[in-house]
Amino acid sequence: MYHEILPKEDIQAIHDTAMRLLADVGVQFPYEPALAAFAKHGVKTDGSRVYLSEEQVMKALADAPKQFTIHARNPEHDVVVGGGRPVFAPAYGAPFLVDAAPSGEGGMVGKRAPSMEDYVNLVKLAQALPNQDMSGHLIVEPNVANAGTAHVAMLYAHMLHSDKAFIGSTVGKRGAQHTMEMARILFGEELKDKVVCISLINSLTPLGYSTEMLE
Repeated sequence: MYHEILPKEDIQAIHDTAMRLLADVGVQFPYEPALAAFAKHGVKTDGSRVYLSEEQVMKALADAPKQFTIHARNPEHDVVVGGGRPVFAPAYGAPFLVDAAPSGEGGMVGKRAPSMEDYVNLVKLAQALPNQDMSGHLIVEPNVANAGTAHVAMLYAHMLHSDKAFIGSTVGKRGAQHTMEMARILFGEELKDKVVCISLINSLTPLGYSTEMLE
C-alpha cells in the first residue's frame, strides 16, 4: 500500500520550488539528440541548457502510462509497476561487500571488493527471496578484468540464474543495446512493445545529466 510521509502543503512546496528551478534555472543536457527532442516539442533550449515550464512537465507526466507490466522469463514473476503497490529489488551499485563472520563468532568481517562469483551468488539469493520482486542489476560492482564488458556478465548472470524480471544496463547507448539484444535472445522473439526490463537513469548534481545517461 502507498503511504504519503509528508503533508500535502509540504509536497506542494517541493513541487512549486522544483517547477521554478526547471523554468528559471534549467537543466544541462549535453547530448544533441536530447536537445533536438526537447526543441521538437517546443521546449526552450539555450546551448545545452533546457528550460521546462510547469505546463510542459505536467503534460509529459500525463502522457506517461499510469501502470505497466515488466515481463519475466517466468510469467509467474511478472511485475506490475504502478497502481500504488511498491516493487522490491536488490540494492544498486554497492562498491564493496561485507562478509559475515564465521559461524559462532558473530559480527562482520571487513569490507572487500566483490568478485563475479559474489555477484552470481547475490543473484541466486534475490531469486530465492520471496520478498524480492526483481533480480536487479549492478547489485554490487564486481572486480573484473575487463570493466568494459562487466555489464554483459552481470546481465548474463540475471538471465541465467534467475527467472524474475531484471533491470537493464545503462552504460551508455552500448549498454542499452546489449541489454535489448540479450533480452531478444532470452525471450526468443522480437520484443516490439513488450516490456521486459527497466533501467535506472541518474541525474548529476547540480541540475544536469551525463552524456552516458542521456544516450
